[in-house]
Formats: sequence, C-alpha cells, structure tokens
Amino acid sequence: MVEVSQDVSGTFLTERQVAVIRRREDGATDEEIATALDTTVAGVEQLEETALENIQRAYRTVRVAESLRSDVRVQAEAGMALLDVVRELRSAGDLAGIQLGTTESRLHDELAEILEPVRQNNTLTEDVELAIDNDGAVSLAKRSQSVS
Repeated sequence: MVEVSQDVSGTFLTERQVAVIRRREDGATDEEIATALDTTVAGVEQLEETALENIQRAYRTVRVAESLRSDVRVQAEAGMALLDVVRELRSAGDLAGIQLGTTESRLHDELAEILEPVRQNNTLTEDVELAIDNDGAVSLAKRSQSVS
C-alpha cells in the first residue's frame, strides 16, 4: 500500500493520529498498526482514542459556529424534561419552516448526547439555549447555571 501524506496543519489531528485512523479504516489490526508506526498496541489505542476525541471537538466547534448564524433559538429551562425540549424544538422548527429531518426518537437521542453536560437522566439541570440551523441540525448555543 502506498502511503499518501496528508497535511494536518491547522487541524485538531496529528499526522500519527491520521495514520492510525487511515489504517484502521483499511482494516488493519492494532498489532499491524503498531508495527507500521513503530509503537506499541497501547500507543495505537491512545492515538486512536485521542484522534476520535479531537474529531468530536472539531465537529462541536463547527456546530457552535453554525449556531452563531442561526435565527431559530429555543430556550429550555432547568427541570425541563428532554421529551418536552424535543417538542419545543419541533414546534420552533415548524414555525420557521425548517424540517429537523429526523424522527422524534432519534432527535431525543441526539439531544441526550448534545445536552450530556447539562442533564441528569432525562431532565435538564441548567438553563440552555438551543439553535436550529437552516439544515435542521440542532446544537447547544448557550448554557447558563441555574439558580438552585
């Protein structure tokens, strides 16, 4: 296999992280990757874990940037059930003529992930502002500590 170097400058990934992800996508085992990169299996696992975390950070960064341009905002208060937040988002999207493009169940699951830092079980623990972009994607625009 011919290895093509990828320019990673200005990204959240290192060349070694890209090499691990590329080889993993090609079906290589931890041992094969470790040998190719002259590292240990534990080193491969750490590179891959950090790469995936960095990819998620980059994704969240893009979502925040997109939410800054969004005209549709939904306020959700601490104590609100996640299912009620889903319904509020759907309603706001409908009013703005934006299809959220997913089932209520899937939107619930996506919100559970997006709101992980500000929820306990299925209830918000902080006031938040959610944004809906023109493609119907939802992101956490702002959070503020609730007064207990």
